[in-house]
Amino acid sequence: MTTQIYHDICAYLRRLIKDTPYEGHVYAVGGCCRDEVMGNDIKDVDLAVDLPDGGVEFARWLAARQLTAGEPVLFPKFGTAKLYLRDFPDDELQVVQTRREKYTDHNSRNPETAFGSLEEDCMRRDLTINSLYYDITNDKLIDITGVGVRHIHEHVLCTPAEPFETFDDDPVRILRCVRFAARFDWEIDKDMFDAMAENACRLNIISRPRLINEFNKMLTGPRPDLALSYLRDIGAICHIFPQLNPLKRLPDDTHHPAPADNPDVNQYSVWQHTLDTLHHLEKTENHPWLPLRLAAMLYESGKQPAKVRHPDGTVSYPQYDLRSAKVARQMLRALHYDSPIVRQTLFLITHHRYAVTWGEHAEHMTDRDLRRLQLASGTYEMFEALLDLIDAFNHASGTCLEQVSYIRQRNQELMENNDHMFDFRLPVSAEDIMRIKGTRSQKFVHRATQHLIKMATQNPQRNDYDRLIRRFR
Repeated sequence: MTTQIYHDICAYLRRLIKDTPYEGHVYAVGGCCRDEVMGNDIKDVDLAVDLPDGGVEFARWLAARQLTAGEPVLFPKFGTAKLYLRDFPDDELQVVQTRREKYTDHNSRNPETAFGSLEEDCMRRDLTINSLYYDITNDKLIDITGVGVRHIHEHVLCTPAEPFETFDDDPVRILRCVRFAARFDWEIDKDMFDAMAENACRLNIISRPRLINEFNKMLTGPRPDLALSYLRDIGAICHIFPQLNPLKRLPDDTHHPAPADNPDVNQYSVWQHTLDTLHHLEKTENHPWLPLRLAAMLYESGKQPAKVRHPDGTVSYPQYDLRSAKVARQMLRALHYDSPIVRQTLFLITHHRYAVTWGEHAEHMTDRDLRRLQLASGTYEMFEALLDLIDAFNHASGTCLEQVSYIRQRNQELMENNDHMFDFRLPVSAEDIMRIKGTRSQKFVHRATQHLIKMATQNPQRNDYDRLIRRFR
């Protein structure tokens, strides 16, 4: 959706509701109003109707006049509806009734809801910048709190109601506040920051899907490093990814040694190295991909259990990549991430050090090394994501800054010569191997298959597999 389409939809609705019971009762609300004031592109439109059951009834009213593209999706229990207008079939609208909320169960974030006035609807929202209403009938922006527009111009985040009560009622608002603070790089009001910290423990009452939905938006948005810093500062990270909490106290002497004369001064931590990796990734990544961002966040999560202190006082983290993958698997599964996301994230974590011995300019990399990495990645897209992570890791470490560009250059040359191993499949099957060798041994077939793949990394275009099978012992 563009801003112009948003204006067109509002003008269209203004004409539709003129001289009807809905005239003067339909408002655009929230993000679209905020983005309009900020001059940003508008991504979606939420409508609020200040009539009892207004969201569902307005959707039915539009459908009855054949003004919707298909039937609206109705949620009568929540007083909401989703629909597409016939004249704007590509733009989803969400329609709700204005409502008031009452939280009666302190162990649940699900309130009792009922129809409420525009003012009551405003005060239940998360931030003043998201509490603006556009009166479609009168073509007028309404700032009920009186500070919403000013807070946008002053780059301040503040709750419409008293902050402690706001976050105590619904701790999801803590995550939303952090997300907007990172997205816009705006200041969080001190009273609100303190209230977020006091209520961070209440994140435990949020359902895992709801928690992860908000967290994923944060991680894949602008400045994920800043979002994680806020989460740790208010004590929230230990309620989402608790294994990351110790990284703040874990010195990262392998990348940024502490001053020899005072090892405790300005000590660089593993946590800061993780944030620097995420920040570099965010600056260079064109299209944020959740498994890549998760991998950048979790690839050092196993350093604490991998830590080894040597007799000379030095510290190392042997096989921390494998330990990090194990820790990450436990965390992601506990949070109910989908299996493909877990699998892709773990691949990136376990391979992020793959090029560590290839040299500053990948001068020690052979074509066979590169093909092995292509084969392990499976697809070009996964290979590119891994290179993005390796590059971010290198920049955060201050080493091998040009390495990935050389890898990409050689990779392109192999692809142009059709000499790569993306989506590689052996031209012989297990049955072929058994037939040629006259055996039914699955163990032999497995060993032979691995040998053939190893030989293919030397030359993917070879056609002597029958000979290789006959000679294999």
